[in-house]
Amino acid sequence: MVYGKRHLITAFFLVLVVAVFLIVGLDFLNKARDPAFEDTGSYLEGALFIKENGGVSGFLPMCLTGKFRIAEQHPLPLLLLSTFASRDLSFFTEAKLLSLFIGLLFVVVLFFVTKNLFGQSVAFLSSFLMIFNIAFLVRSSNVTVEPLLMLFLLLSWFFMVKGLDSNRLWILAGISTGLAYMTKGPAISMIPVFVISNLIIFRLRILKNLYFWLFLLFFLLSASPLILRNVIVYGSPFYEGINPHVFWLDSFGEFSKYLLSVNWSEHTYNTVSNMPTLHSYLQTHSFEEIVRRIVGGAIGEFRLLINGLNLLIIPKGRMYFSLILFFFFLVGLISEIRKKRTVYTVAVVLVFFIPFAWIYQVLPVVRYVTPIIPFMVIYSSLGVIETIRYLDSRLSRSSIRLLPKVPYVLMAVLVSFAGYYMATKEVSSLLHSANNIVLSDDQVELFNWLRENVGEEDFVLLGPTNHYWGYLWYAGFKGKLVPTSGNVLPLDEENMEVFSAFLKERNVNVIVLHRENYNNPAALKEFFEYHEDMGMVEKKPVKNWELIYSYSKRPTEFLIYRIKGY
Repeated sequence: MVYGKRHLITAFFLVLVVAVFLIVGLDFLNKARDPAFEDTGSYLEGALFIKENGGVSGFLPMCLTGKFRIAEQHPLPLLLLSTFASRDLSFFTEAKLLSLFIGLLFVVVLFFVTKNLFGQSVAFLSSFLMIFNIAFLVRSSNVTVEPLLMLFLLLSWFFMVKGLDSNRLWILAGISTGLAYMTKGPAISMIPVFVISNLIIFRLRILKNLYFWLFLLFFLLSASPLILRNVIVYGSPFYEGINPHVFWLDSFGEFSKYLLSVNWSEHTYNTVSNMPTLHSYLQTHSFEEIVRRIVGGAIGEFRLLINGLNLLIIPKGRMYFSLILFFFFLVGLISEIRKKRTVYTVAVVLVFFIPFAWIYQVLPVVRYVTPIIPFMVIYSSLGVIETIRYLDSRLSRSSIRLLPKVPYVLMAVLVSFAGYYMATKEVSSLLHSANNIVLSDDQVELFNWLRENVGEEDFVLLGPTNHYWGYLWYAGFKGKLVPTSGNVLPLDEENMEVFSAFLKERNVNVIVLHRENYNNPAALKEFFEYHEDMGMVEKKPVKNWELIYSYSKRPTEFLIYRIKGY
């Protein structure tokens, strides 16, 4: 009877978790209307490239022939998106819905993984905390790969841990790690997690274990399409495009010195030589600068990690509550300190924290610590439950028991929050969310022009811009794009001679000027101005620039020039 009641409580709790996640996640999704969010455009364009070049069934041939060249975005998310990709605005919303579904799947898997390893109470609390985690909700409501990455990393860790009891489960850990690497490059870190953790636990005798090597074999097999493509096209099995060079920058804006252009449809970068490397970094930075970067990066990344634990359900003082969760994370780790599986957890946290602490001054963003969040949530929950269990032991002479009440308290909070959220928020329907983007007239006209007039031989400067940037996939842009490094050209106060040299070096032959970039660099103010009633106005011509198109209405929102020479 008690056993049946426990199953009923579990089922009801899961239904509540799923319902609340969908209610909150859908609200977040409907508010996520920016197709320029992070790498959204790159994922949508990559999916369309696969769809328009043979689809899923043609993917492996594309890898083997070298036609699939996209390096910065790994292929598994693109393959999933390609199954319903289209050059229609609805594709953006459908892609967000896929992220939401994968996020939901992750929460359910998290519950059962945690229940298997730590028991029902920890599973209840960890899934409860996860569905209210703001960083996770943001990633699950935009076009991102983090929910899928978190899913495979969690499974990889789980099968590593369970493999301590049955080594053959390391085969599944290898497959999960391979799929995680097919999702995003940093997942390769799970290989050193596995190798180093097992060397610590089993010493060198692990090298005689067949399943240790089968982990590596099945990783290679599951990631083989990407690895083979990398070898065939780039000559390196784990090629990551321009991403490794990020580690040796001092700021993200420095990329403007090196990036020549992006072949947009296939998302490959043509670069100027001498991009920064470890060798060049060590030659140009002092020991003091390196130490300062390490310390400052660790402090900054720790703050990001604490922010990554913020919960939607906490209206005020989220930072303090997140610090409390981190404290319980430490309690959870200490409570398991004698168990071998803790080694894997510590290794996962460190291998994802340390590299991104190093690049904190370049890319101080929460998404790079999101793979750590599930492990923080699980062990925070464990720390809370162990603390409650300790309190129960201290109350052994009393009839009060706190631990059995945990599921009921959590369910009461879920029901109350769902009711409050639906009563105070406009939780839109799925049908409404599919129509939450309306293009302005100037966007429609510009995208039509780009679609019909820009060819593969054109090098286009469109940015800095937020207004137009996220829709290049929709426009079917076929040219080469000159990146503007986080929407900022490194030329703010430079003269036209410097700007012309910048354009010449990058072979730019088409420039789109609009209210966001008409005075960037500042020297352009001599030639252009923007009036609220008239829009873009050319004050005097720029040498070798020919006006080939202007917006057909007033105010004139954009002007398009072709450069005839330098």
